[in-house]
Amino acid sequence: MPTPPTVRVVAEELRNRPVPTPPEGMARLGAAAGAGAGFGGSLFYILCSVLLGLSVGSSGTVDQALIPQTARWVSDLLAFTVYGTVTSVVFGALLGSLNGLIQRRLWGSRSPLLSWVIGTVINFLLVFLVHLLLDSRGFSTHLAVQLRFVTIPSMIFVLEGGVVGLWITQQAQRMVDTAQKGDRTG
Repeated sequence: MPTPPTVRVVAEELRNRPVPTPPEGMARLGAAAGAGAGFGGSLFYILCSVLLGLSVGSSGTVDQALIPQTARWVSDLLAFTVYGTVTSVVFGALLGSLNGLIQRRLWGSRSPLLSWVIGTVINFLLVFLVHLLLDSRGFSTHLAVQLRFVTIPSMIFVLEGGVVGLWITQQAQRMVDTAQKGDRTG
């Protein structure tokens, strides 16, 4: 049975349509988004830690206090602010850049779910390697310290990767749409 003419026309148009080209600068876009998300996530953790006033005891139980009672808690918080924020920004920028490069390679799909998974998996791999390194150094024996200063920030960092992946795809699609709109009017 011969194919109807409209099917042939549509199939020919699909074959002749240009392959979507990803926009330039997705790695830079990812680096900026990753650094911003790392900084924001660190500040979010610090704000929650101060507002909730969680003090984790050596037994691993969580006690809530309205006002932190010890200078050690303040010094731990300041140490995390300095070291945690800087490392979150640096690793966020590096992994965001890697995320942008991978998204550029997979530009044909442009699936939001794929963007989320890519970002989350990239950040999860780094967090997993950090946890392995800390375990090899014996850091995991201190459950209270690990929970407070490693596990919770790690979970925030992993979730940020998915958000960065979604944001990169959305911004890159906007760049493509703007360029196509400019080509039509120009």
